[in-house]
Parts: sequence; structure tokens; C-alpha cells
Amino acid sequence: MTRFEAVFEAPQLVGYLVGNHPSREAFLEYAGALIEGGCGVLEVGIPFSDPIADGPTIQEAVVEALDAGVRPGDVLASCGELRAMYPKTPLVVMTYANIAHRMGYEAFAGAVRDAGVDGVILADMPPEAAGGVLGAFGEEVCQVFLASPATSDARLAALAEVSRGFLYVVGLFGTTGAREALDPRTVELVERVAPVAREAGVPACVGFGVSRGEHAARLVEAGADGVVVGSAFVQRVLDGVDASVLREAAEGLAKGVREGSKNR
Repeated sequence: MTRFEAVFEAPQLVGYLVGNHPSREAFLEYAGALIEGGCGVLEVGIPFSDPIADGPTIQEAVVEALDAGVRPGDVLASCGELRAMYPKTPLVVMTYANIAHRMGYEAFAGAVRDAGVDGVILADMPPEAAGGVLGAFGEEVCQVFLASPATSDARLAALAEVSRGFLYVVGLFGTTGAREALDPRTVELVERVAPVAREAGVPACVGFGVSRGEHAARLVEAGADGVVVGSAFVQRVLDGVDASVLREAAEGLAKGVREGSKNR
């Protein structure tokens, strides 16, 4: 059984942080706070200069990380440290195709494997363009693909078949960013995607715009197997909060996931 299969026996909170931001030491402390606060999966962003899927909050953190000299190898080294600290938690690296292409698919895949990373999201790489990197990943690393509100039913079924680890459901049009209210169209999207993902045997995790425990509960009630929260955590990191504050935020969101599970 893979780490993904083990944790997704129940719905999970998926937490996102920008790798090595604001520093390696602080990132490791914040990441530990998220995991210990209830994030069953940790998603780590490799800073990239043109993060087209990410909104202002994550972009600000990415710029700070790049200005501080953070590079892909640094982030993967930190992932290796997290793997040793949290051997049961699936680790997912999120970045863009240019990073993997520039490193070379074999080199990128080797570095990911060496770090003990379970999955990779290349946000701007569709399955049709992913043959080279998928071949390099082999069976050891899952590539997670994205479905959006514009994805047709036929396309959704194809994405669910090829995505491994989980299917990332982009819950709304636009970029990442915490929203005060949950868009009802996001719930409708989850209700459409969840049965297709279940038929394909892959968990469906929804992100973009989630910031509150009640958001997480409603999405899990609608059928989501995971709820991805990024900007709400990253903003706290930008604010320089203590790691205990991040842990409390994760605990509140994880509680929402559990409450939603009871009402499925």
C-alpha cells in the first residue's frame, strides 16, 4: 500500500507551503506544524519565476524565496528532511514544467525519488505533454493532474484515469487565494467530479479559495476526498506568525474535514 492509499482511507486536509520560505529552518518548523496539526498530505511548492496558477499571496512568498536564493535542489533537500521526520505523510512537490524540463526529466525524477517525495504536480503540463516525465517517474512517483470547472465530462474521465496519488480539482476559475465565502459552483463541481474519480479509483482533492473549517466540511460532504489549503497558510507565514498559530489553523481546518466526513 502506498502512502497515498493509506491516508486516503478517509478524507484528508492537504496543506501547501512554499518550499524553504521564509528560510529552510522556518519552513521545516511550519511544515511540521501543519502535519502535526492534522494535514494528512503536505504539498510543497518549488519557487518558479512565472507561477501562473498562483495568486498574489503565494506569488509574494515565491518572490521572497527566489530573492533569498532558494533553488529546486534546496527544496528537495528539505523534503528529504521532512521524509525522515514524518515517514508516513505523503509529500507532493508542486511546480511548473520549466523546472523539470530545465533540470532534465531523468535528473528531476531522480532528485524527487531521492528526497522520498510521493507525487508531483506540474501545474501547466497536461497529460498529452507528460510522456517524458512520466517515463522518468516510473512507478515510484505519482504525477497528479488537474481538472478545472471548464473540464468536460469526457476529459474529466480521462484525467481521472491517468492521474495517480489523487486528482487535483481546481475549485474555481482564476488563481489561488483565500476567499471568505465558499463559491456554490465549487460545491457543484465537486459533486460532478467525485463520482468520476471514485469510478477511476483515484481520490479527488479540491483546492483554490478554501480558508475555513466550514468550507472544508461542505466540500467533503459534497464528496471530496481531500481539501487543499494553501494561501490561508502561506499568508500566515508571510505575517511571520509562530508555528503554533499555523498548527492551530490546521487543526481548525482538519476538524472541518472530519465533520464533513460524518455527513457524507
